[in-house]
Amino acid sequence: MARRLSALASWTGIVILLALVACGQRVATPVAEITPGTAVQFGSLDSHLTPSRAPTVDVAAKNLTATALRPSPIAVTHGPLIPGTPSHDGAIIDHVSFIDKLRNKGCTVTFPGIVQQPFLRGSGTIVQVSGCMLAQSAELQSFWYHTDDLHTDGLRAAEEDARGIDATGQPSGMVVEWAAPPHFFRKERAFVLFLGDDPALLALLTKLLGPQFAGR
Repeated sequence: MARRLSALASWTGIVILLALVACGQRVATPVAEITPGTAVQFGSLDSHLTPSRAPTVDVAAKNLTATALRPSPIAVTHGPLIPGTPSHDGAIIDHVSFIDKLRNKGCTVTFPGIVQQPFLRGSGTIVQVSGCMLAQSAELQSFWYHTDDLHTDGLRAAEEDARGIDATGQPSGMVVEWAAPPHFFRKERAFVLFLGDDPALLALLTKLLGPQFAGR
């Protein structure tokens, strides 16, 4: 009987010792080091943390809103054209196509500055024109009615501004002392003012833009 108790005690001690060894190994099992900012993948409770790629989220399935990385929109202001800069061809519909047509007629075009008229919403460019059968160079004021710049319909704005100028070239509600006879021309969003009386230039503007809608 004593021998049986002694053997049982020995076996019990061995079992306890093995259990302690097993627990010690489990506690001492190394855990993967996680670097801050590294995505990790979680498995079962017994698995270790291992670095991995960030999980892919199915936006449609999760009904989430995803924001894609895109270049920031750049606000563009259309200034004077640089001589020789290519632009679109075709009918005159705006400042750019008007300049194209002047060049196509053999005119030399430069842009010495900008101008703003208080009764017009379009931004203006001073256009120096020479050649093309002109006796001498002359200055025009060409106004840019671009929808993006005006934050409204550019064609409608040009039409409304034109209606605000009477037949003699005076804006509604004000009196302007022009340095020379004013001549207003408009075609689509092309809006041009010429101060002067050069018959060759007036004939060219009439050919390109149609009869003046205001002036004397």
